[in-house]
Amino acid sequence: MMKKGYILTLSYDEGYEISSMRMEGFHYKLKEYPEIECHDVKLDGISKSSYYDVLKQEFDRRVPVAVYAPYHVDYIGDFLKMRGLDQSVIIISNGINEKIEHYLFDGTIDGIVSARPYFLGAVAASNFFKYFYRKKEMLRGTIDVACDIYIKENYNRYDKIF
Repeated sequence: MMKKGYILTLSYDEGYEISSMRMEGFHYKLKEYPEIECHDVKLDGISKSSYYDVLKQEFDRRVPVAVYAPYHVDYIGDFLKMRGLDQSVIIISNGINEKIEHYLFDGTIDGIVSARPYFLGAVAASNFFKYFYRKKEMLRGTIDVACDIYIKENYNRYDKIF
C-alpha cells in the first residue's frame, strides 16, 4: 500500500510462536523498503487501556502513516476515531470481529488479511486419517495455508456470526 513513510507497530508476546513469527516476517519484509521507517513498541498487555496508553504517547510524539498490530486492531480503530484520524492512518487487520467488519465498511480499517485456519484443519484431519491407513501419503514439511485479503469492495459475509 505504501513504500515510504513512518509506521508504528505494536507487539505483544503472548507466548505463541506463530504470532512472533508473523511480526518477525512483517519486520523482515519492511527491510525491502528503505524509505519506510518503522517504530516497534512492545505492549504490556492487550487490554484496551494498554493500547490507548501506548497510542496516546506515540501519536503525541509523531503521527504515523500506518499502524500494524497482530491483535485488537479494533482498539486502534476506536483510538483513531476518537482522535479524528480514522480516515488518514492506514490500518490492516489480521482478524475479523463485528467492530472490525464495521470499520472496514466505514473506511477506518483499510483491509483485512485473514489466514485460512479451516485449511489447516483439513490438512490435519487428512494426515490423521493417513497416519492410520496410508502413512506413506502423509503431508510432511511446510504447509502453505494461504490467506484471504479483503477490502470493502470484495468482502462478503458468508455467515452471520456477528
